[in-house]
Amino acid sequence: MMTNIEEVLIPDRITLKNGNGNLRYLQLLFNGAEAHLYFAIDDIKAVTVTGLKGQRYINQLKPGEPLQTQTGPVSFSAETDRIYTNTGHDCTIIDSVHKRNIHISKENSLSTVVWNPWIDKSIRMPDFGAHEYLEMVCV
Repeated sequence: MMTNIEEVLIPDRITLKNGNGNLRYLQLLFNGAEAHLYFAIDDIKAVTVTGLKGQRYINQLKPGEPLQTQTGPVSFSAETDRIYTNTGHDCTIIDSVHKRNIHISKENSLSTVVWNPWIDKSIRMPDFGAHEYLEMVCV
């Protein structure tokens, strides 16, 4: 049975809260690595991530390039692999097909990862179906 998650809080553990108010906990070990979650969505091309406007990010697809600045909501039309630095900002995944917003808050972290492998990379990933990139976003 799939549970819809309405709230994700990330201090030293992830707190998942569904519409019934039931809480589930998942302990995390950070060890300096960025923590990120995979969210099921209906169509990546109809999803945006807000809350990062004006934030600087490392484009993992172009190593060595200077930091970029986010100019509006993050949208997806190709492989995306970014690490937003020095940001404790909340983010919202806007899933227009499901007509829902997924609000993401965090504590004790100053980075935000936004990732979708798109088709070419998903084909090369042995644990990832060729078209699963359409139905997920990682934040």
